[in-house]
Amino acid sequence: MVYEMERGTFPKPPKSGLHTIGLTDISHYLEVGQLAANFKSNTLFVHTDQRSRKNETIKSQVTMLLNALKNSDTNLTISEPKQQALPPASLQSFLKKLNISGVFLSDYESNFTNRYYHSRFDILNNTLDQPVPSVVTEEEFSVLASPLVEYLTNASSVLAKTLYNLATNQSSQNVTVNQDIVSQLLYCFTRSSNCSLLQTVLPPKSVKGLRDNQVSHVADFYVGTDREATNTISFIVKYILAYFTGDILNVNTTEGDCTNLQKTDPIFNFYWMNGHRNNDNSTNTFSGLCVKSTSNYSEAKSPAFFIDNYDWKSGEYSSWSESSWGNDVGLRVFLVASEQHKTATLSVGVILLLLSLIGVYFINLRADLLFTTMRMP
Repeated sequence: MVYEMERGTFPKPPKSGLHTIGLTDISHYLEVGQLAANFKSNTLFVHTDQRSRKNETIKSQVTMLLNALKNSDTNLTISEPKQQALPPASLQSFLKKLNISGVFLSDYESNFTNRYYHSRFDILNNTLDQPVPSVVTEEEFSVLASPLVEYLTNASSVLAKTLYNLATNQSSQNVTVNQDIVSQLLYCFTRSSNCSLLQTVLPPKSVKGLRDNQVSHVADFYVGTDREATNTISFIVKYILAYFTGDILNVNTTEGDCTNLQKTDPIFNFYWMNGHRNNDNSTNTFSGLCVKSTSNYSEAKSPAFFIDNYDWKSGEYSSWSESSWGNDVGLRVFLVASEQHKTATLSVGVILLLLSLIGVYFINLRADLLFTTMRMP
């Protein structure tokens, strides 16, 4: 992103009317990191870059940003770690190119509190004190996960009010966060993708796929390194952002109208969503929605892969790679003996060695009798 902003090519959607965003267009930077693992502390830690704050202008801007965060919500304790380096964050990429006021929000002060971060065990039941059953309704889930939902709601309120205050320079006291929506999002992402929210915001074909899969499952969070197909989680997030930040068009707008608008409008994207369930005693009919939004994809490809004669040893840009399976997948199985079998094998081998040494000793001692050389007459 920083590389594209420097060259005036961000964002790069298929819409020709969008203005590009440069580094100088950014006044403040707020980044959200790990939040859920330490929710019981009811504390939100605000990390800043100590070196950039040596600049008096940046220091005053960061102070203003910190005050906006601290004044935005009284339900959370806003804490700033003192004299500590900035944790690993995307903010560092921006600071390398531009001295900017920015903060990194997390639930930890100095070390990660989530032992399973980004692993297969980074699941909800390893975060909550009371495990959530694999099959649970949205209403039951909102009760079981209420402490975490409340913490995330308060953290969202801090972020929303701060952004509103910075963008408008007006009071943000009337800005509220709907806790029910937070609970629905958490349920959809951590317990089952076949949830009421995704049945509303996704296209009809995708909703049909969710219904056809009778097993409760969550979307695959795997992103990959370089894939032509859009990963599932990005697809879902795009439609959720469009639904909550876009404009819902007239109820008489048809799917065909929505498709034509998408083809002709130079700036906005138009998404046809499944919509809300009709109140006509039918369980399988939905109203359909056409949503006008700027929600879109932007390819996140490292510049290392398209810069001519790039120095791979420089480490300036990420160059992650991963192994991939071909069509000729094979499998070899190696059996490992049990501890008892290995102990028995070693013991028998030692005994045979000792017996062999004893036998050789006595044979050598009586060799003149055992191996008498016959003399020719």
